[in-house]
Amino acid sequence: MHASSVTATAVAYATLCSMTSDALSIFKGVAPVSFPEGFDIYATSNALTSHTKVMPMPWDSMPWCKVDQTLKKKHKKKLNLGEVMWGNQIEPTHYKFTMKVNTKCAALCEPMPLDEQGRKVLTQRIEDNYRGNL
Repeated sequence: MHASSVTATAVAYATLCSMTSDALSIFKGVAPVSFPEGFDIYATSNALTSHTKVMPMPWDSMPWCKVDQTLKKKHKKKLNLGEVMWGNQIEPTHYKFTMKVNTKCAALCEPMPLDEQGRKVLTQRIEDNYRGNL
């Protein structure tokens, strides 16, 4: 290694080490986030994807609990250009996590009987290897 590259590396390392957590917050996702006890976090889902099919399916295209429109608008995340180009379809779900509260089992919604069309859709998505990504 040349002396100039060692010097440049040392300067870059010293600069990064001297940065405070406020300065590092410009790097999204680097700074840790603390949540108070009892704070609710809703899981989001990316589209249903398949390794055998090209097109992703929206989370709401399945015959299961539908997300309330007010909850959907409240927790809908704006996508950046990269997410749009990759085809991400990030949507809120019913899955809720409450910080520092143990929850064993909880129903997401009332049981929904499937009609013939719902059974066909569900069977087809399973056969096409679609999987949910939370």
